[in-house]
Amino acid sequence: MRKFTHINAKTVDEAVSALARGNAMVIAGGTDLLGTLKDEVLPDYPETLVNLKTIPDMDYIKEEGGMLKIGALAILEDIAMSSIVQGKWTALAEAAGRTASPHIREMGTIGGNICQMNRCWYFRNPNNGFDCVRKGGGMCYATAGENRYHSIYGGIMACMAVNPSDTAPALVALDAKIVTSKKRLMSTTSGM
Repeated sequence: MRKFTHINAKTVDEAVSALARGNAMVIAGGTDLLGTLKDEVLPDYPETLVNLKTIPDMDYIKEEGGMLKIGALAILEDIAMSSIVQGKWTALAEAAGRTASPHIREMGTIGGNICQMNRCWYFRNPNNGFDCVRKGGGMCYATAGENRYHSIYGGIMACMAVNPSDTAPALVALDAKIVTSKKRLMSTTSGM
């Protein structure tokens, strides 16, 4: 793994500011990102990792006004075991409970599960072995190559890989809304 600067953000604004400086990535649970960095999958290695786990109160799971609200740093295992989620949002509890292995569920966050990089073996090839379209290259190697776990409906932006999130289908079925710092800055509010 190459060297990088590690910043422990104390607020969302501090994290946004650090990311805006360029060549930076977010880390929380790290279950997806660290393997990607170790294998040097990305054509541009980040100079900075911005740790979100040091931002207080982003790991909540609560019901307010009949609406489920989950912070981006809520741990998948906590979501799966939450009596609140199990009671009215069973599909999400089951999806979180079936994500990866027990150890990953105990470290991984819902934000990371939603935003993880795709699992295409061409994209994930160590040492950036394939300059695929997701990395700025000119083609999707899965289109003509090994693609049995990829999209059956065709590619997005010429890429056949699908989003590997276990929780995203349940969130879509439950008509979830995601609030980001950008939307908050634009004074738009909504919630899951």
